[in-house]
Amino acid sequence: MKKYILLLIVLVFFPIIVFASQESCKSLYQEHKTLINRYNEDYNSYLSLSETYDVYRDWYTYELKDSTLLDLLKFSRSDCEILTTDNKEDKTIATLSASETTVEPKEKFTLTVTAQDDNGLHSIWLYYGGDWHKRMLQGTSATETFTLYEKEEGEYIYMGYVYGRTSDGGVEGVWTEPKAIHVLVIDEEITGPDLKIQSISTYPNNLSTNDELSFRIKVQNIGDTKINKVNGGIWTSVYSQSMGKRYCDAIIQDISPKEIITVDCQTGHRFSGQNKFDFVVDYNNKVLEKNESNNEFYKTININTIIKDDDLTTASLKLDDQNPIAGKDFNIKITAQDDQGLQKVLLYNKGKWISSSCDQERECTKSFSVMESKVGAYNYYGYAYGYDSQGKRTGVKTSPYKLTVKVGRDSNCTDSDGGINYYKYGEAWLGSDGISDCCKNNYTTNLGDITKNIGPGGGPCVDSGPYLYEAYCKDGIPSLIIKQCDCKNGVCQ
Repeated sequence: MKKYILLLIVLVFFPIIVFASQESCKSLYQEHKTLINRYNEDYNSYLSLSETYDVYRDWYTYELKDSTLLDLLKFSRSDCEILTTDNKEDKTIATLSASETTVEPKEKFTLTVTAQDDNGLHSIWLYYGGDWHKRMLQGTSATETFTLYEKEEGEYIYMGYVYGRTSDGGVEGVWTEPKAIHVLVIDEEITGPDLKIQSISTYPNNLSTNDELSFRIKVQNIGDTKINKVNGGIWTSVYSQSMGKRYCDAIIQDISPKEIITVDCQTGHRFSGQNKFDFVVDYNNKVLEKNESNNEFYKTININTIIKDDDLTTASLKLDDQNPIAGKDFNIKITAQDDQGLQKVLLYNKGKWISSSCDQERECTKSFSVMESKVGAYNYYGYAYGYDSQGKRTGVKTSPYKLTVKVGRDSNCTDSDGGINYYKYGEAWLGSDGISDCCKNNYTTNLGDITKNIGPGGGPCVDSGPYLYEAYCKDGIPSLIIKQCDCKNGVCQ
């Protein structure tokens, strides 16, 4: 098991090749932040080394999708480099095989990676000796053989990855099939039957304190002699301090040399916190084995670190004002609910997240006042933080997550001096366009483009002159009327 952990930690240094196509950390975070926040509650941080290890552990043990694994690995790197994998018509195909899966210490064996891509191959990578090893490739097909040996006894894992080309000259990466091969290194040749537990996984994949825990156990006959069907079956037991002993499904078939049998084990028990489980295959010694000391397997599970929250946080994002106007404040509302209490809600606006505390309330509605100075379409995003049934903070996107708001002009013309008023200075506005009372030296009927203040007619505005160009609203449009008077600063004297 220590070798598994060492492997997974080393995987943080998985080979990432730099190509022209890149994606910013911010956009990658936006795409995957729900899953990323499962490991990291800080909005602005990268995944730490230990948190990245958690991602790999879940991928390896609970079979997360490969695309998720790679995206999270990219996010854990400061430069957030990515591969171009958009080509869906041509795929790279790769396989991994071993000449032997059981060898003695220092006995040589080979691992073979085969690859094919009609657009061409770039490189083959093989994980062994605690690191990734690369071989560059040419052509559309290749077979590369690695000759290895291990000095110490144990179970070793080897993994393969291949980079091929896309039709547009980019690069695409795929795992080999299978992704990993286990090789058992033992000091003496096993003659006769021998049972060993090779791996144990849990289900459901995401455990909750409300779930009854079950196991899926892979048992292998690593000996060179077939194990004949046993009367009553071959039984496997599981024990924990809080549960006591339980018995798994019996093996009621022959087991050929090297054959792997899957055993289901339902505990009928719910767990919380950290639990250590002790598994024993053929616990009542129905099979006479060459080695009786390798039938036991230990697994520790911390339910709290992989908990699935049955109490979900829900949140909605809504525009309060149906016709927001440029230059005027309008409100966007976030409504959230969580039976365990809410910490805060957040609105993304003008390049940053604005938060508002919910003070642990179960229901929380917050309005955010925003203003856009220009007409156009603007995007806003919402998020909420609540708590799961164990008191751990959980984050959730609002529904919808993105709200697009169209900001327009005011449909009503406004006149600050109440209409045609020659003896009070005023301005007439429609949305962001407006005109003002103005003194001029000349009279004209050519008022020009009133949206550019007063237009060319009558010359420029002056501090004092014989004509007042009075701004007012006519049929909902800023308009002008001219009055001859002693005009000063836009007002008849």
